[in-house]
Amino acid sequence: MRGPITSNSELVTRSIASELAGDLPMGSVLLVPGDPGAGNTAFVRGHAEGLGIDPDEVTSPTFTIVHEYRGG
Repeated sequence: MRGPITSNSELVTRSIASELAGDLPMGSVLLVPGDPGAGNTAFVRGHAEGLGIDPDEVTSPTFTIVHEYRGG
């Protein structure tokens, strides 16, 4: 397991999330906590991209209990 990773840009956040997508076992569930504007959507878009899902399909996870994306 890795320690904390810090990102200073949306591009880095997406890259980190995309890499993580390849490291997690199938069926994993992620909790993406953070205040609005913290980079949650950028993280989820990067993660989706890493799974082969179109990142443009991702909507903001803020105020949502579950977003399920099929594929990847």
